Amino acid sequence: MNARILVIDDNDTLREGVVAVCERLGHDVRQANSGDAGVKMVADAVPDLVLTDLKMDGLDGLGVLDYVKTNHPEVAVMIITAYATVETAVKAIKMGAFDYIEKPFSTDALRIKAERALEWRALQQKNERLSAANEVLSGQREPEQGGFHGMVGSSPAMERIFKMIERVAATDTNVHIYGESGTGKELVASAVHKMSARKDGPLIKVNCGAIPENLMESEFFGHEKGAFTGAEKQKLGRFELADGGTLFFDVLA
Repeated sequence: MNARILVIDDNDTLREGVVAVCERLGHDVRQANSGDAGVKMVADAVPDLVLTDLKMDGLDGLGVLDYVKTNHPEVAVMIITAYATVETAVKAIKMGAFDYIEKPFSTDALRIKAERALEWRALQQKNERLSAANEVLSGQREPEQGGFHGMVGSSPAMERIFKMIERVAATDTNVHIYGESGTGKELVASAVHKMSARKDGPLIKVNCGAIPENLMESEFFGHEKGAFTGAEKQKLGRFELADGGTLFFDVLA
């Protein structure tokens, strides 16, 4: 399973070593050298697993744990500590940590614990989707609100699609969605929008096949009153209407 992992530690050597291990497992790994920098990165793009040192200047590991579980309870958090007293371990677990690992630790120990945490994270996601799907089927929830932003499914193929949507939504780039007619491209576009930093802006959908060629410029870019014969008032183009949000071009290949 390819996952997004965030490693937080103010010890450069240890942090880079943990990052190297996680990258060798095929995961997308980011790193921060302080708790304060780490929580900002969590806010920007929610990871699947946070590996954080316990003792750090500023916001410590328990502070990071508290932030993550308060704002993103579905994220797995593992504490890295050289001060693994029973009291500390119990406190971290009670606060929602999935596990902790005591320094010094072996590569195998880190790998095993990280993989267990990611398996827990994947199971949480699957259970949430199945629960939502069951609510839809039982009539407790409207279809457009169920599943994964309106999409219901738990097959390996759908799980890969859901994961890809999460990753793409966290980026600031153009997205190409392709598939046969009726396969749900519009649903995917809507899910990407809802999970992106632009979710509070509009989602403007454009059926390109329904726009005559001679009206495309006006539809996309708008026009001012009197710009041409018949332009009786100002018209905002789709690009301007979508400012701060998402513009979805539906094109028939």
